[in-house]
Amino acid sequence: MTDLNLVLSDSRPIRDAGAQPEGEVHHPDLLVGLSASLHLLAKDVADALIKRWPGFLWAVQPDQRGQIINVFCLNFSGEWGYTIRVTDIQDDPKRKEAIRAGGEILRRFGYTLDRFDAQAANHVPRDFKGEGIPDISDMPASRKKLRAELDAAHAAGRTRELVMPDGTKILEVVK
Repeated sequence: MTDLNLVLSDSRPIRDAGAQPEGEVHHPDLLVGLSASLHLLAKDVADALIKRWPGFLWAVQPDQRGQIINVFCLNFSGEWGYTIRVTDIQDDPKRKEAIRAGGEILRRFGYTLDRFDAQAANHVPRDFKGEGIPDISDMPASRKKLRAELDAAHAAGRTRELVMPDGTKILEVVK
């Protein structure tokens, strides 16, 4: 297995829309198919995020083949996250890059509190899918344009939701 979602919470995990993980892990002790060092690193990253920002639903997705760890805050989005190269974090016992990743995610969604607050989280702007809308001012213009077009089509009622055989939902723009 190369892609796994690690979700440290009692709620159901959300699959990363940009990847096809081979499995979902509900507890860090269930990580299999990874090297021991990446396994421990993923657990450390998750632990650092939970200690620094308690109450948030953090997802850590290690990728053995790509030597990266993706971090998501599922309270806001399972699509927008932060990618950490293993080489950038493996020699740092304080996991500063993981802390930076969590802070960057929260900042991009406009969340300013140090602890999770459901009231404040509900005030984060959301798109047509219910995903938080991050500040993506440094994102490529083509991707911002596509996102804006989908939001506009949905607001105008020109979309319909399709449910695929595997349960995945897709938004189709009707012309």
